[in-house]
Order: sequence, then structure tokens, then C-alpha cells
Amino acid sequence: MTERIQRFMVFYALVALVLVGVRFFTRDSEKWLSDLSKEHTDLISERAELELQLSNLESPTRVRRWAFDNNMIPFSSSAALQLELKPLKPQASVQKPKQKLIVETQWR
Repeated sequence: MTERIQRFMVFYALVALVLVGVRFFTRDSEKWLSDLSKEHTDLISERAELELQLSNLESPTRVRRWAFDNNMIPFSSSAALQLELKPLKPQASVQKPKQKLIVETQWR
């Protein structure tokens, strides 16, 4: 019976040693996770700011003002351009082959 008790004690000592080792190697994980969480919130707020800047830059009034500043004119005041489209020349008709296609099937 004592041999069995000794085996259990060794087993429990090994399990305790493994758990202490795991805790030792993961001792910085709490700080790492808090830093990661802070970085995540910073990135979310930065994305929100960038989306706001993008919506301001893409506003129709700003685009219109940029177009006028670069000497562009609106479609309503542009001159109409008319093109005369000519019909395509008919292509030569495809000639039928002089010889018929012969297919031989051989079953095995």
C-alpha cells in the first residue's frame, strides 16, 4: 500500500511542478494582454478618425470645388459632341468545306 501512496505523491508532485512551470512561463501574459487590448482600442479609434476624414474628403461639395479649381466644367455646360457612326463592312461569307467529314467508330 505504501508503494501506491508513493506513486500518487510523485504523480501529484509532477503535476504541481508542471503547473508551476506553466505559470512561470506565462507570468507576463496579463501585461501582454492588457497592452494588446489598449493597442486594439487605439486602432479602433484611429480607424474611426480615418473614416471621418475620408468622408470629409469625399464630400460632393469638396469634389465639386476641386473640379472647378482644376478647370473642369460640369456636364450641363459642356459642348455636345456628335459622331457619325458608319455601318460595318459585311464580312465575306464562310465557305463550306469541299469534303465531308467522315468519322469511323470502332468498338472493341
